[in-house]
Amino acid sequence: MKRSSSKELAVLKGHTGGVGPIVFSPDGRVLASGSFDKTIKLWDVNARKELATFKGHRSDVWTVEFDSDGKTLYSSCRDGNISWEVKTGKVLRGMSEFESTRLPRSSLSPESNLLARALFDKTIELKDMLTGKWLSPLKGHTDVVNSVAFSPDGKTLASGSDDKTIKLWEVSLKK
Repeated sequence: MKRSSSKELAVLKGHTGGVGPIVFSPDGRVLASGSFDKTIKLWDVNARKELATFKGHRSDVWTVEFDSDGKTLYSSCRDGNISWEVKTGKVLRGMSEFESTRLPRSSLSPESNLLARALFDKTIELKDMLTGKWLSPLKGHTDVVNSVAFSPDGKTLASGSDDKTIKLWEVSLKK
């Protein structure tokens, strides 16, 4: 029987509101986080430190997404979309209309063997997709977990919470 192996790697602090959407850059070195404080922060995953803060949204940030080469970041809120140049934080395209979106509350690992699901009870559920069994939940947030994202190599899971933190977790399936 398989079990999960996980441990908390780091806590990233800097947002003044709950953390909503989170996403890794295509190379896995940068994590982008949107917040209910109307900002987006970029984090150096290896150094565990904040790289930049992007300001420009007029309401809670609902989604963040890198383009395929990691040079542009797209974000949305109730009022519209913004596209950003990652290197400089410059707004490439300001607010524009968009279709309704929602926070990504689950994430499938790149190998499709683990599903992570953010829960309102302050935990993260992990499901072994090969057996269909739910594994021991990840605990550590002190408020609702809003979003989860796997790194491109599948070894790190990021979680964003209303406790204003992002947690990085080492996750794997053990035999």
